[in-house]
Amino acid sequence: MTATVLSIGGEELACLAAKPDWGLREVLAAMLERGAIAPDVRAQILHGGCRLAAGASLMDIGAAAGSQLTLVKLPPLHLLTASEDGTAKLWNAASSECCSTFAGHGGSVFSVVFSPDGSLVLTASEDHTMKLWSAASCECLRTFTGHSSPVRSAVFSPDSQQVLTTSDYSMAQLWSVASGECLRAFVAGHGEFARFAKFSPDGQEVLTVSGDAMVKFWSTASGECLRTFESLGSVTLSVEFSPDGQTLLMGSLDSVAELWSIATGECLRTFEGHSSPVLSAVFSPDGQEVLTASADSTAKLWSTSSGKCLCTFEGHSDFVRSAVLSPDGQQVLTSVCDGTAKLWSAASGDLLHSFEGHLAHVFSAAFSPNGREMVTASGDFTAKLWNVATGDCLRTLGGHDSLGGHTDDVLSAVFSPAI
Repeated sequence: MTATVLSIGGEELACLAAKPDWGLREVLAAMLERGAIAPDVRAQILHGGCRLAAGASLMDIGAAAGSQLTLVKLPPLHLLTASEDGTAKLWNAASSECCSTFAGHGGSVFSVVFSPDGSLVLTASEDHTMKLWSAASCECLRTFTGHSSPVRSAVFSPDSQQVLTTSDYSMAQLWSVASGECLRAFVAGHGEFARFAKFSPDGQEVLTVSGDAMVKFWSTASGECLRTFESLGSVTLSVEFSPDGQTLLMGSLDSVAELWSIATGECLRTFEGHSSPVLSAVFSPDGQEVLTASADSTAKLWSTSSGKCLCTFEGHSDFVRSAVLSPDGQQVLTSVCDGTAKLWSAASGDLLHSFEGHLAHVFSAAFSPNGREMVTASGDFTAKLWNVATGDCLRTLGGHDSLGGHTDDVLSAVFSPAI
């Protein structure tokens, strides 16, 4: 089918002989081949009011022969890194330049995240505080105080109006972004402190996980405990909401993952097959599959509906810390304690690339919003940006010869959001 691509101002950029099953990657590749866009452009494709999202095809958004598509260029891609050196840093992904350093914490920065619209940055630190920063100016807008131990994580609500935090020896707490006030602590019923906490996809509920094998579901507005899930395993190591917010996925110390109904509190299914603890468990973007990573040096892909193991990703030489699916659900990215990350075909289980070059543990690995790049964070004081298609290292962020680099372990790295 023939499709015309226009700029946001109505200028014709390209006329493509497209296929109905083309996704964003294929459309941009065809435009690049014709010289209509630059190689490093970040863009969205629209048809009417529908966006060609990751995993969607032209047919899915109603495009047909003779359709007009609109190319919307996005801001340059940026990365945030958090480090044990007490700082977070903002990097330009195209140039590897350190744009800003968020300094002011009195201890390691354990986590850093963008707000959903990319305008704010939130850091959580060993110094018992969280800080809110302007992504544009690097100014510290607010410091949240009240925890009596290191703050391990801090995340924004979907509307960016609230912050949810967990620390070493206390319950999860909810904070107002506007005032910095602690709105409530989620305390009732847990026998131990909250190990981690998450917002539901719509932000109306909060999930907390403690060391006593209890997972609790709370009303964000009232603080009421709505439901308690008693994991079948001894300790819950990870928990995720399904994309539709209807079920929970838990990874267990007892080598299994469990699927629970939020509405009924019933365990719907267990995913059994690992021989060591399940360190992480996540849903595919469409919720149809479950991906687990284990200390048995494997990752596994499962059918959500049947519980059947669809594929086992083998070939790691150490614990698989985490496994994530690409935005289109076609690839699996694993990060490993041996200093590597690996890319796999979700359909066949074939190893596509092994990303080697770090000199220490890889703490995290993540895809960019469009799935064309990935980033790894390592104990060698650097983060690395990689090309997903070729497996090449595009840039190293930091290092001993880099101005503005980190001077200690890089614990995490995240991309700016697709907006």
